[in-house]
Amino acid sequence: PQPFPMRSSPPSRALDRDFSLKYALRQEEVDVTDFSAYLVREEPREGGSYSAGAGVLLLPDAAGWKHARTRRLADRLAVFCSCLVLVPDLHRGAAGWEGPAAGTAFDAWQSGLPPARLASDARECAVHMRADLRVERMGLVGLGLGGRYALAEISRDAALLASAAVAICPPAVGMDGPLAPKVPLLCVFGGGGTAAARVAREQLEAAGGAAARTGA
Repeated sequence: PQPFPMRSSPPSRALDRDFSLKYALRQEEVDVTDFSAYLVREEPREGGSYSAGAGVLLLPDAAGWKHARTRRLADRLAVFCSCLVLVPDLHRGAAGWEGPAAGTAFDAWQSGLPPARLASDARECAVHMRADLRVERMGLVGLGLGGRYALAEISRDAALLASAAVAICPPAVGMDGPLAPKVPLLCVFGGGGTAAARVAREQLEAAGGAAARTGA
């Protein structure tokens, strides 16, 4: 069947302007142990109070935690999921990567992000959200390269104690171990993500993941 026709969307800057006018957000940069993070939540309405309750840990893509696209996603998650969102600086102050996520130059850049340190930082964020921000239910979202990190984390026994996870356009899965999610998982792939989707599905099927058999 042919896809439904898509309506043209207004420019992203217009969407950002309308969004900022419609919603009041508390946006700040905070310290999590020895690295920084972007924290956003919707301000309570007049006469109301804010209760954390739910939170999302958003692992950014190669462009980094300060990239406008990443922060727009965090802001929208905060509003539409009624939760606080924490976006860590997984690069520890280093510049992000704006080019294609492949090739010698990208491999050299990525070598500065050791998996053990990334896993440790993700765990520190989860502890910070629960202990300091009083989050009781935490979701894990990974964007791009952060999606690969998210897939790796939820395949560990602890799975960051997340309730569910979403990987948005992760590159072809190349984790240290197999993809074996311990929590409900949604993988979203773009038009160019056929290879990554195939690898993820194969690994889910090998792990006996029910989600891989839904046809979704």
